Amino acid sequence: MRTHLSFSTTGTFGGQTSCVQICSDERSLVLDMGTGLRTLGSELMARNPQRAPMHVDILLSHPHWDHIAGFPFFAPLTSPSTTVTIHACHDTIEAALRRQHGDPSFPVPFDQIAADVSFARLEPGRTTEIGGFAVTPMRQHHEGDSFAYRIDDGTRTLVYATDTEFPDGTPGEAEEAAAFFADADMVVFDAMYTLAEAATDRRRFGHASNVQGADICMRAGARRLCLFHHDPRRRDDELQRLLDQTRRYVALQGADDTLEVIAAHDGLDYVLTDGVVTPPRACTEPAAGFARC
Repeated sequence: MRTHLSFSTTGTFGGQTSCVQICSDERSLVLDMGTGLRTLGSELMARNPQRAPMHVDILLSHPHWDHIAGFPFFAPLTSPSTTVTIHACHDTIEAALRRQHGDPSFPVPFDQIAADVSFARLEPGRTTEIGGFAVTPMRQHHEGDSFAYRIDDGTRTLVYATDTEFPDGTPGEAEEAAAFFADADMVVFDAMYTLAEAATDRRRFGHASNVQGADICMRAGARRLCLFHHDPRRRDDELQRLLDQTRRYVALQGADDTLEVIAAHDGLDYVLTDGVVTPPRACTEPAAGFARC
């Protein structure tokens, strides 16, 4: 007899803040620098024991603390053979990171970082080639602004859209998001709240809901929705329930054959190959087409 146990029974969603790595062939991008960046940095250094030159491209959605807190602990920064380029639409990123490295917050001043760190400004709506990927930013509704990214490697498309909300319905913003998400192989979406929370006591808190993500993805013809940026108040069983409810909602709309719904957890690896997502696997060296949370 085969019994299926939910992820919340067999594992834990974890509590790292936003950091996703995308790999395609020899190319890779890092999305955001939350606490998960420390784990990623340790893995990158373990794969490079000879300290060969390493270049890391990072896309930053916005400089709120939970999206930059991992930067001081990113192990490749300790190597002079590392170069890091941080790409963002905000013009305040360098200042924010310098403050984070300043006294009394951190013992190593920004100017003493061994790696070569540079900054590149992106423009919303303009596609830029970064490390072999076509990257297009879109402004989102969030305090101080945040930016979604549409990332294309020539055969597959991933959209990263966290820290966004759609207050008071804002049909225009939802339509804009649907156009931006169009035909994406995967959308990593801010599903911090339920629809009821987003419309009531968490209204204008800067985050969206699972149902809003599902509605926009169905309208966009996206193939997969990855629920992301979980509310840290939720237990594992509550996150599992949110995932199950989202899947039921999609099924009630008759879209369960066209939109797959998953939930991000620490260490999640998914492979996008010719429009097919394989089951999650343990964290190993990324292969072609990996999206890692």
